[in-house]
Amino acid sequence: MKNMDTPENAPNNQSDFWSCRCLRFSKEMMLFVLVSGFILQTCLVYSDHFDTLKLTEHQSQGRRIWHANNCQTCHQLHGFGGFLGPDLTNATQRVERAQLDSLLTQGLGQMPAFKMKQDEIDSIWAYLEAMDATGIGQARNPNLDRLRNAEALDESIVTASTPHEALQLMLAESDDGPAAYGYELFRMRSCLDCHVFFGRSSVGAPDLSISGKRLSDDELGTVLRIGRLPKMPTPRLDYKERESVRAFIRFMADNRTETLARVTRKKPSYLFSLPWWEYR
Repeated sequence: MKNMDTPENAPNNQSDFWSCRCLRFSKEMMLFVLVSGFILQTCLVYSDHFDTLKLTEHQSQGRRIWHANNCQTCHQLHGFGGFLGPDLTNATQRVERAQLDSLLTQGLGQMPAFKMKQDEIDSIWAYLEAMDATGIGQARNPNLDRLRNAEALDESIVTASTPHEALQLMLAESDDGPAAYGYELFRMRSCLDCHVFFGRSSVGAPDLSISGKRLSDDELGTVLRIGRLPKMPTPRLDYKERESVRAFIRFMADNRTETLARVTRKKPSYLFSLPWWEYR
């Protein structure tokens, strides 16, 4: 039987020795990288600056009413809550004050009538205004920068910073009365709770500037008359109002390219176009 310490076995022993050392070093390096990554992430999380929102008594009363009526069961704030209704973090930017009164006293579609008193509605509004000041509730549509075509514009054309502003400019210049009235109804009747301009919303509502091209007048009229299951409730619109909203949807569809071309935002790099910090 050969002695394992004989000279002819020395090279193999030396090779095995260095293989074990390399393997051990690799494991130590992997552990070091993992621990360093954890420490770095911890430092970034706990050193992140944020301002604590202090609610006034009026706003705190609205928060209590919000929870007492289980509003969070259907609605979200910064994406946390139920998904039967829209995210209401920034509701005060798109919902008119009178519209909130109507929703909380009369209800709409799947939303029941809470028959709240005026001071309760005022408190809810104050609370939602406070929430609006805390940040952005829904991630922006990253496709808008790819849709814009500002380079093709004549310099004399008035431009805008957002698709919403561009749409308002187009309506003002068109002198299209029915479409302009339909736009006001679209804003006042909670359509913006689910839909966004020129994009598919986070709750799955379609881009109406595309649907307006795809659907016929009769199909649009049916949707505006009875809604569309499972999510879209029956709109409370009379015949004239339905015709105006349909005219507005047609206007968006017919002027989609021109409207988006007015948006003069610089196209960011891919990494900066992602909504990394939308929910801070």
